[in-house]
Amino acid sequence: MKSINILTLLSALFICLNTLSGQESGIKTKNLGDFSSSDNQAREFKLFDLSYNTHHWQNGANVIVEVFQDFIRNRTVY
Repeated sequence: MKSINILTLLSALFICLNTLSGQESGIKTKNLGDFSSSDNQAREFKLFDLSYNTHHWQNGANVIVEVFQDFIRNRTVY
């Protein structure tokens, strides 16, 4: 009986550690670079696709996406 309890405990510990290491955490940032076109062309850009695994997020969580642009005119950042 004692060996079964130890085996169960080790199995539960292994599953817990595997679950914790499989989840990604932290903030990821990616610089997309410059977007440009000539003055007489339409400017349309697909900046990102957002997806997440609902199986691991069933209890709810915040997803924050921030998009920034530096607008430069005459060497002055607006």
